[in-house]
Amino acid sequence: DMQYECDLSVTRVAARRVARGVASKGFGNARSVRKLFESAVSSAKLRFPHQDAKPTIVVTDVIGEEPTREKIPELDSALRELEGMTGLNSVKRSVNQLVEIARANYRKELNGEDVDLITLNRLFVGNPGTGKTTVASIYGRILKALRFLSNGELMMKSASDLIGDKVGEAQTKTRAVVEM
Repeated sequence: DMQYECDLSVTRVAARRVARGVASKGFGNARSVRKLFESAVSSAKLRFPHQDAKPTIVVTDVIGEEPTREKIPELDSALRELEGMTGLNSVKRSVNQLVEIARANYRKELNGEDVDLITLNRLFVGNPGTGKTTVASIYGRILKALRFLSNGELMMKSASDLIGDKVGEAQTKTRAVVEM
């Protein structure tokens, strides 16, 4: 079995990241630590492809690259696609603010400061053919590039998927959709 080394800054960042999840649904101390460590090991292995190398886990293995267009090509690609769309100024402004908050949080995390909470939910409304599905798909890719989601999958639902015929059924159906 391979041995891994990491410096104290990695340990601090990882511990704070795990601790932030304590109050979240489904949190499991050991499971959360194991998942974070396994993810960091996978990232480190990509930098040390030779079997005889002794991988060292660095901060970017734990929290990824700084969320900038230059360091994350997938982010740049999705942002370019959004910027290429006509109009949508409020959407573009909102997405740019999200990226800036992610960058600020990245720096805060490196400095051991508390990060700002980010609400990721968005509701895309408008007439048919205005690009809601396209924008939602791009938004999912942006969230994935920023490491807010494990995959940027778009799930489309209509009102009938959320509304029921009986009292309380809408709440049950909506919860089931959200928990997917």
